[in-house]
Amino acid sequence: MKNVFICHASEDKGLIATHLIPAFQAAQITYWFDEAELKWGDSLIEKINSGLKESMYVIVILSQNFISKNWARKELSTALSIESSTGEIKVLPLLSGSKHEIRLVLQEFPLLNDKIYLVWQNNPDEVVDALLRRLENQSATLTSQRKHADSISSAKIPLPRIRKKFTQRDKDLFLRHSFQVIKGYFEHALTQLQKEYVEVEVDFIEINNFKFLAKIYVNGDICNECMLWIGGSFGPNSICYREGQNLSYNNDNTLNDSATIESDDYKLFIKLGFLGWHQGSENENVSPEEAAEHFWKRLTNNL
Repeated sequence: MKNVFICHASEDKGLIATHLIPAFQAAQITYWFDEAELKWGDSLIEKINSGLKESMYVIVILSQNFISKNWARKELSTALSIESSTGEIKVLPLLSGSKHEIRLVLQEFPLLNDKIYLVWQNNPDEVVDALLRRLENQSATLTSQRKHADSISSAKIPLPRIRKKFTQRDKDLFLRHSFQVIKGYFEHALTQLQKEYVEVEVDFIEINNFKFLAKIYVNGDICNECMLWIGGSFGPNSICYREGQNLSYNNDNTLNDSATIESDDYKLFIKLGFLGWHQGSENENVSPEEAAEHFWKRLTNNL
């Protein structure tokens, strides 16, 4: 977002516009000026329209030269249209010439008659000072609007719970996503455990996309290992867990724990334990990340 777009007739470029540029630069006012913005091959209409939309204000250098320039007049009309549609000040008139010439310019553009304007006195600092005051007011207004928006966004708005019917497809996707989360958790946790303790070594073995094995060695001796997989004896919507030593990769019928994908009328969730049964306080609806932490604690509980 630029602070200002400079709209001018070509004859006023050297007389006025180029004198404003160094003053704007010194005051750190950002500007859209055709010589700086337009490059060989650019679409003139596209670039100028973009500049007008993306500039906070449009300084219009109004003179006798301006009146006869169709392109400059189109820029002014576009800026006035934006001002009219948004209800916010956009056009800042800067008039140049004698009193008689200024009167003729205002007669040519009656929509500008109710605006306070500046008269060019060959002093860009006057323009800079007035523009900085305008920008400060705009900044204060935007800050107030942001605070108001923030207060609204931070308010607790009671929203209704919308019921939803979950299909088997929904459950299958959630099951696969949950298993990937658990697998990633174990892979990362094993790496961190090995980094933390010099006496610990680990193995992570991905048997296939739906089954993996995690092993923990302490001083070279197997301390514990577990296998997790999708499906098995508790149905297609479950993730099974088995721990111990020298586990058989092919035995999916024996397990120590499980997580089952279930749903109510509002969401999908994981229920820990055999078919939703679990000892202790963990018999709750949990997320994939919480299920991963639960199984990890089982594996490392006796370290």
